[in-house]
Amino acid sequence: MMSEPPRTSPLPPAPITVVLVEDSPFFRRGIEQELAQDPAIRLLDAATNAAQGLRQIRRLRPTVALVDLRLRADEGVRESAPEVGLELVREIRCLPPTRAILLSQYGGPAWVRRAATAGAYGLLDKDDPPHAVRAAIHRVAQGLPVWTAQQLSWLQRAEAARLTAREEEILELVAAGLQDQEIARQLGIRPGTVGKHLESIRSKLQARNRFEAVLRARRLGLLPPDDGSRL
Repeated sequence: MMSEPPRTSPLPPAPITVVLVEDSPFFRRGIEQELAQDPAIRLLDAATNAAQGLRQIRRLRPTVALVDLRLRADEGVRESAPEVGLELVREIRCLPPTRAILLSQYGGPAWVRRAATAGAYGLLDKDDPPHAVRAAIHRVAQGLPVWTAQQLSWLQRAEAARLTAREEEILELVAAGLQDQEIARQLGIRPGTVGKHLESIRSKLQARNRFEAVLRARRLGLLPPDDGSRL
């Protein structure tokens, strides 16, 4: 009589691996402590600037990268900027299987839209309950986004406007205070072409004039905020 093969216990699922890129020691420690409470999550490393974070992500290829929106580019740079965090997320898009979640102390429709366009799976508020980070990591590890209902509403309204890249470029210059002739010179196009683009912009945004178009674009997240808020 043949003996039965020995029974083996099923292997535990592989942990969700994470690299954290956060330049604030306060938030970095808080996130590290929160992730340590979840046995299904393993924090591989933590970086304090974008260059260091990119090196670690390329080397370790974690499941999820937690990226501060406002980062320093590298060790030698003092000032942090939101464009640095967005650029890091764009780089991560080319590094499968890693998926990025952005973290920010402040937010709004403009930054939600830019985060989504860069390829982030969500933009979490740093003031959210600590367990929200763990929940988001589990969801994103499955390939699912973590936008809130409010954020999805902002994204849908911005999508409905459907401004072209050139229209957005012109609208940013209008918001900066440039007149049609100045915009034309800067972009190398005719003033009449600028006028046609502005007419299309006003129509899409249902705005009566250029000032109202800028205000509506800010509400929709088509332009960055001008309040200088830290992110």
